[in-house]
Amino acid sequence: MLRFLLDLLVAQARIRSSHRILLQFTDRELEDVGLLRIDIPDRP
Repeated sequence: MLRFLLDLLVAQARIRSSHRILLQFTDRELEDVGLLRIDIPDRP
């Protein structure tokens, strides 16, 4: 269980670091991994 949670945290960090990939997800999909649209940094 702990390993799963650590993997989830790593996945969240990777998702946050990729702006282009984040823009392809719906709000619902972002919420499923604990992110909000406002978590996406404003950069081209």
